[in-house]
Amino acid sequence: MTDELRDRLQAMNPEPFGDSSPDELAAVFAVIEARRSTMKVNEVRDTSPTEAQRSIWRRPVAAFAGMVLFVILVVGGGVLLVGGADQPAMDSAATSTVPATNPTVATTVPSEPTSTTEAPQAAPAPSMTWKRVPDQPIFEDATMWTVVAGGPGLVAGGWVGNLWAGGPSQGAVFVSADGAEWERIDDPAFADGITALAVGRDSTLIALGCSIGDVQPILVSQNGRDWDRIYSDLFGPGCRLGAQAVTARGPGFVAVGNTISDDAAVWLSEDGRKWIQVEDDSLIATKEDQWRLRLSDVTEGGPGLVAIGGVGIGQTEEFDAMGVWVSEDGTDWERLPNLDDQWSGHISRDPETGRLFAFGQDMWTSDDGFEWTRHEQQSPESHPPEPTLAWDGERVVAGGPGRNVPPWVSGDHGDSWSQIDRNDPVFDGYRPQIDSLTRFGDSFVAVGEAGDYIPGVAAVWIGTWDD
Repeated sequence: MTDELRDRLQAMNPEPFGDSSPDELAAVFAVIEARRSTMKVNEVRDTSPTEAQRSIWRRPVAAFAGMVLFVILVVGGGVLLVGGADQPAMDSAATSTVPATNPTVATTVPSEPTSTTEAPQAAPAPSMTWKRVPDQPIFEDATMWTVVAGGPGLVAGGWVGNLWAGGPSQGAVFVSADGAEWERIDDPAFADGITALAVGRDSTLIALGCSIGDVQPILVSQNGRDWDRIYSDLFGPGCRLGAQAVTARGPGFVAVGNTISDDAAVWLSEDGRKWIQVEDDSLIATKEDQWRLRLSDVTEGGPGLVAIGGVGIGQTEEFDAMGVWVSEDGTDWERLPNLDDQWSGHISRDPETGRLFAFGQDMWTSDDGFEWTRHEQQSPESHPPEPTLAWDGERVVAGGPGRNVPPWVSGDHGDSWSQIDRNDPVFDGYRPQIDSLTRFGDSFVAVGEAGDYIPGVAAVWIGTWDD
């Protein structure tokens, strides 16, 4: 029996046992035979090493490794030894399934509940191909700031000149049937710029104008080419004040922004032409808010509507926190606890799952609009900062902001993100910037600007899935 066992062990691990002397092997086999004669299945025994084992473990490294493996096989595989010659020889691959005698278990102590989670790991993005639309004369000295699918196919809003640098500038609307060839519409009714667009249920288009030192205009169109300008003292003057974002809601529209007194503001309209301003205490800035509230974006979702904005004085575009408001009908609003974020960017809803995504410095998600989970931006590869999102089932594309920043793509409803290669020549050179994007049929259209200086040239990119 000893000879058979020796042969089997040497076949499994020939080098350590091949270097051992006959006396050493005899001592080990004597220990095994002694254990085998008294071993019973499921019987608990003292596994302390004998003096013979200790003497062998003091041998050089090769013999040491062989003996340890040998003893583990004996202790962990008692049934094999009891079975004797009737048991087949153990395959070497099976050794990985033998449990350690005293395994070390890594444990962690649960922490207190928190709204912060680890940043999602970047996953391979669904493959896309992007092409930049060739420059056209109407793109010169222009910026495309926002785009939607509507009108003849696509409608973009922006300006010609230096709007954010203090002017002069002239608002402009761009229309296209296919995203490749564009027509620019210049009209004094567009004021100094077009900063937001929305499409209603009946294809009505709403544009938010930007007017430096004058009353903000609201523009309404049914075809994207012909626009009616609506004045209302409700919106106040300026570009940084007044309505900042607009979305379709039921049969009408909801616009959000801030007032000249730095309170948050919500406006409602059934047709885009007649507006009312909501009066709600939750929109009024308090001392705790440093007397400043600003709503930056709104979307359908949660109980009906969800809006986000900036809270506090902050510096430049930074705030002390991100505020969240929810409403069932747009008339009565509930303000939720602030989110610990210094930016207030965009909010979007996954049309398939209803999940909400709010983007500031970090990414925040919510299933109902009330409870939010933070996904910290721990690295540039975590997720896109402050983008606009366009959805296509479980796949979603995010664009902007920043110079030389290609779009981001997710293939799992926004759980993980990957960025298009920054070295892709389509997004390299002349400091291109994506400001907005939208889904257009089976493709995505991104708009922005390019050029080394301001003003640059309006720019358009078209992206399609590779599968």
